[in-house]
Amino acid sequence: MIKTFFYLKTDKQNNKGESPIYAKIQLQGKTTTLSTGKFIKKERWDFTNKLRNKLRLNSEKNCKLAIDLVEQKIEDAYFVLSRNSKDVTLCEVKNKLNGKTAKLGDLDVIKLFEKHNDYFKKKFETGERSKASLQKYNRAKDLLANYIRTKHGKTSFSINNIDNQFIYNLESYLKYESSFNYKVGISHNSVVKYFQCFKTVCFYGIKRNLITTNPFLTYDEKLVKKEAVFLTKAELERIEAKEFSTDRLNRVKDIFLFLVILVMHL
Repeated sequence: MIKTFFYLKTDKQNNKGESPIYAKIQLQGKTTTLSTGKFIKKERWDFTNKLRNKLRLNSEKNCKLAIDLVEQKIEDAYFVLSRNSKDVTLCEVKNKLNGKTAKLGDLDVIKLFEKHNDYFKKKFETGERSKASLQKYNRAKDLLANYIRTKHGKTSFSINNIDNQFIYNLESYLKYESSFNYKVGISHNSVVKYFQCFKTVCFYGIKRNLITTNPFLTYDEKLVKKEAVFLTKAELERIEAKEFSTDRLNRVKDIFLFLVILVMHL
């Protein structure tokens, strides 16, 4: 639920010694601010308990009506937006209050990723998706953000501006330049899986009428099948002798060894 708090910006004053009243909007642990266009002296703001007490001065009554109207507009904007999406952002609320509407499809790809991953996190919390899958999407978002920052010098990138050059430069960056845990470069199959994440996130945006096209569909690389590498007898013995720190991992080890023995006797 969206919440609104009002406060004075005492570091700014008009020629009457009055400070501007600002609204602090809070949604899902994030905050943004908005000017109400009203001013009041700090002494009167404190004396009236932030205009909550019974007011006698007309100027203060007008301020109270104004900030009540701002709070109502914020709640109305959030209500309208939430009818079309479960993942309303503060930016969307603020844009609606300011009369700004984003052009369909002209959305920052990282913002879209955040929307998708917030939605995916809810699925994980209800047991519908695994923690590993959530980590994969978060990692994909970070890789994309690193590429945009490193190669384009930006912290955001419109989906409308993603073209084939962007996509195949991204592939090259992931394979040969990106680093994680002191390792440079990502294997071909891992890169293909990350691009599957990029496609899925864009499909999420299309289904919710946030974007109109999926630019990552032009990427058509396939997973490379690798021949299975069999463990040696010595390697199996090392696994059998290994004692893990948790019961869960020891159970996984026992199940694995049981399956190996089962396969050997088929």
